[in-house]
Amino acid sequence: MVLGWLYKCCKQGNTYNVGGEERGRTARQQPQPPIQQFEIEEPDEETPRGYWSNKLDFLLSSIGFAVGLGNVWRFPYMCYKNGGGAFLIPYVIMLFLAGIPLFYLELAFGQFASLGCLAVWKSIPLFKGLGYGMIIVSVLVAIYYNVIIAYTIFYTFASLTSELPWVGCYHYWNTHNCYDSALNTSNITNKVWSSQEYYNYYVLDISDDNSIENIGMINWKLMMCLLAGWVVVYMCIIKGVKSSGKVVYFTAIFPYVVLTILFIRGVTLPGAGKGIEFYLKPRWELLKDAKVWRDAASQIFYSLGIAFGALITFSSYNKFNNNVCRDAVVIALINCGTSVFAGFVIFSTLGFMAVDSGVEVSDVVDQGPGLAFVAYPEALSRLPGAPFWSFLFFFMLFTLGLDSQFAFMETIMTAIFDELPDRLRKKKASISALTCFILFVAGIPCTTQGGAYVVTLMDFYSAGFSLLVIATLMCIAICFIYGIRQFSDDISAMMGGILPNFIWWKICWIAVSPILMTGIVIFSIVEYAPATYGTYVFPAWAEGVGWAMAMSSIFVIPMYMVIAILTGKGNIKQNFLESLKPTWDWGPALNRNRIIAGYEPLPVNARGPGTSPKANPNVYQQPPAPSFNEEPVTPSTPGTHVYHTPPDAYQAPPDAYQAPPDTDIYQPPPNAGFYTQSPPTSSYYEPPTESNVYESSPSTPSTYERQMGSRGTINRAYIERDILGEPV
Repeated sequence: MVLGWLYKCCKQGNTYNVGGEERGRTARQQPQPPIQQFEIEEPDEETPRGYWSNKLDFLLSSIGFAVGLGNVWRFPYMCYKNGGGAFLIPYVIMLFLAGIPLFYLELAFGQFASLGCLAVWKSIPLFKGLGYGMIIVSVLVAIYYNVIIAYTIFYTFASLTSELPWVGCYHYWNTHNCYDSALNTSNITNKVWSSQEYYNYYVLDISDDNSIENIGMINWKLMMCLLAGWVVVYMCIIKGVKSSGKVVYFTAIFPYVVLTILFIRGVTLPGAGKGIEFYLKPRWELLKDAKVWRDAASQIFYSLGIAFGALITFSSYNKFNNNVCRDAVVIALINCGTSVFAGFVIFSTLGFMAVDSGVEVSDVVDQGPGLAFVAYPEALSRLPGAPFWSFLFFFMLFTLGLDSQFAFMETIMTAIFDELPDRLRKKKASISALTCFILFVAGIPCTTQGGAYVVTLMDFYSAGFSLLVIATLMCIAICFIYGIRQFSDDISAMMGGILPNFIWWKICWIAVSPILMTGIVIFSIVEYAPATYGTYVFPAWAEGVGWAMAMSSIFVIPMYMVIAILTGKGNIKQNFLESLKPTWDWGPALNRNRIIAGYEPLPVNARGPGTSPKANPNVYQQPPAPSFNEEPVTPSTPGTHVYHTPPDAYQAPPDAYQAPPDTDIYQPPPNAGFYTQSPPTSSYYEPPTESNVYESSPSTPSTYERQMGSRGTINRAYIERDILGEPV
């Protein structure tokens, strides 16, 4: 029964709404009053939001976002802890069951409508709270993530010296427990690496009295590094994707150059083989542990950046017919391959450090800041020409973090400009500067003496549990409310071929991925343990603050649902059902693409962000419930499509735009009855049924058959030749 239901949902054809009623392609043409005029754009015309300058901008930006600090400082440790080489089996399985399908889902969703993670929910207005949840997560992560970038800036400049400052135990910040393998310190019982003391007592300026309850004074060195980080971010996003898309040519490629150099240097060091063996030696018995599979799914989910809203934002700047399916597979495989490759780089050097210090690899391995700012710097300090290798490593971390920060900021700024385009688009630089300044001020507590406790708390709670919930609800909303077959039709309009609409994607979206994510959520709740920083356990009130951050991005979802239902113009039931339907202007941004996808063209000057009734009186805005009875007339101007409307319907002002005779505006062919039929008398415009529009003789294919093709998919060749007037 379940398999039959899945087949019915995945099969091409009609779509079913939430009430179980079958609806054909005309269901996506939402009620709207008569269109005064519409035009067909040139093939190379951009949306008002613009596009990436070229395809490589999008690929590198997406790779830069997916390949972040976690690939270098988290995956190698996760692999070692969960069975070494055996961990790669659940890792690859989770990649194909959840990682790539969800990655593709977000990219396709954003590209189809050319909208960010807020405005894209015109498709299902009731679930717009998911977009707000993504924004909240991105804001919280952007605050503390730039603090980590500030750490890398500090270490990058600290490496510009003849001798690395964390070498030796003779500095004023060192204690009697400082351990240096170059010295005779065998009598020390509680050994602490000199790099650990440098990180704690000089970089963080932390003391024994500091904690989450006593964060102490501002560390001015770190605060200035944080300010520098925000200035760099602002300069790179000041012009949106047009500027950040160029910066990633360096920031996305440079880390691979450095990783390759460090890999070649690492595998030539004595003890490198021991470290790599420690990294990949399979421990098959651990595959029986459910926690290993949970960690594999979590690592895939977080490393790809799913449910942050950045993927929807980036793909919204793609051209409509970009093969986003291929991009999703390529980017996901590059991301995971980078994680595995980074493991060789890290463990080859840690193996050398273990041999040089006379300890086991397990005594020096670590994850997160402990690996990036303690263990690996300690290993680098033992290499000939240590300052050079240290500078390369930390500058690489800086560029890795910068790419991810670009994504968070583009997500936030795109959401703002998509929602309030006319008031803010012309002030993009000022609004971007204000946003960066607000986030800088919010990050100042992270630069205090106890700021490491604040960073740990935010990192543990802000983007964990909530991302899984948002991603699960996103799958449910798109597949079951919007309709999996409706979404498949949208994908077919963008891309041809078998792979973009392969049934495997639909099975994963409908069942496999949501079930996996729900399992991870349940397992995380059952195995929950409070956040810790070293041996310090956060108090109950700090846990409460952490859970408030986690739930803030979840509570906004039902909160927006309630607001949408209560503030509608009908009763509660009517508002609820109406909010489950796409808005009248949902669909591709350009009319030429809307026609290809089977959507109503939008009125002149009413397509995409950048237009409002105040700025342009001729822009149609849907009235509450106009009643009209219209008769089609022959246009007086070639290329225009005009209706007579009664007095109570929308009337354009006298100075409204009228197309000149030579304007390239859509003129329907004689047999395209859809645009020449007179709609029935109704409070809303309802397109004619298929039977009375696409009438033709049995021997001649109808307009609908030529447009839709023999298998129910869009016949792009017919539309481009007969409707858009383009050569095929």
